[in-house]
Amino acid sequence: MTSEDWSSLRPPIGRFDRVLVFDEARSTQGNARLLSEGLPGLVVIGKRQLAGRGRQGRVWDDGGGASLSMSMVVKSKLPAAGLSLAVGLGVIEACAELGVVGLGLKWPNDVVQRIDGRRGRKLAGILIEAERTLAIVGVGLNVSTRDRQWTADLDNVAVSLLELGVEVDRPTVAGVVLATVSRWLDASPVVIRERWLEIGTLRGEQCQFRVDGRPIAGVVIDLDEQWRLVLETEGGSRVRIDAAHAHLEESRPVGS
Repeated sequence: MTSEDWSSLRPPIGRFDRVLVFDEARSTQGNARLLSEGLPGLVVIGKRQLAGRGRQGRVWDDGGGASLSMSMVVKSKLPAAGLSLAVGLGVIEACAELGVVGLGLKWPNDVVQRIDGRRGRKLAGILIEAERTLAIVGVGLNVSTRDRQWTADLDNVAVSLLELGVEVDRPTVAGVVLATVSRWLDASPVVIRERWLEIGTLRGEQCQFRVDGRPIAGVVIDLDEQWRLVLETEGGSRVRIDAAHAHLEESRPVGS
């Protein structure tokens, strides 16, 4: 985007009463932690994020300023896994309001395309980090990257709002996301779980995870009340996978 009016983000927006926009931020998560003063309601946005990070130590590429890099300080009774799903559902609702529908939520933290019921490219990621009695919630959402602008490791893996047919500036996206995420932060665990069961992309797939160094495979059949995936193994037993210790290595439709 050539011109962005960040002054349009006028708090309060939903739960958030402070919005700080930096031309550059090494990490919006780090800035939010330093500037929150132990209070919820702060939002930190980096027009450029130089060292963004994702879950399990991964790097988040901000696309040279073509994505929304934002961290929110929230107070929630939900554990990290449940909070990640709630925020993901808020991001999906925001995208729907902007004109992108048919998205899915890959447990525990990715917003992705759904193509013929299967998971497609990644549009957004969520990172939850505890900070005393608060949580720092990072959202990275691809906004205006065009085809052939992706780096080699993201080509055919990531997708942007622009590629999905919506041309919009980042301040507008940020405002809508803050409003919809605020609503989902007020949702009950039952409502969050029911919505994930509708649009969760791993449900019904044969998946292999690595959990604390050991492989666990099975068909995803449910999400329990502790936000763990329930897998049915080849032998018919059921195992539960905790997001904090699991890394998805492979997934495919049953029978493929």
